[in-house]
Amino acid sequence: MPASPPARRTQAAAPAGPGPDLAQATSARPGRRVLSARPLGAAEPPQPAATPARPRSRAAAAAFDPPPPHDATPSRGHNQGPPLHGGFLVYAWRRAQAEAWTPPRPEVLRRRLKYAAECGLTLREYTLEIMERGRWLTPEKDAARIAQIKSLRR
Repeated sequence: MPASPPARRTQAAAPAGPGPDLAQATSARPGRRVLSARPLGAAEPPQPAATPARPRSRAAAAAFDPPPPHDATPSRGHNQGPPLHGGFLVYAWRRAQAEAWTPPRPEVLRRRLKYAAECGLTLREYTLEIMERGRWLTPEKDAARIAQIKSLRR
């Protein structure tokens, strides 16, 4: 007796009535029987892991890459802050930095220079204090803070 072909597994439900011929069986139309090349009892083939689509620009690709492990030793001068891996974060940071250091109106600049000289601070130190804390320092009220700023000079 000749050997029968291995049993084939169906993936779609077969319609009621007589079975379709081989040409119809191999097509993948809805409601039709589809034959599989895998014998019954064989394991399912592994499905590829779903990976998100890679960004198209370099900046977006830099932001897409996973951050380094937490146990990595930071480089010298690193402030332990969050990574600015590119893309919009770097753009926003640079724009905010440029906007913060745009020269003020001349009368504001003169007033800051006058107060900074009274306190014994540089214009940059005095401006940083205004930006960080929102306070205009005076030597009478803020002597402790002025001394702390001076002690942090390099």
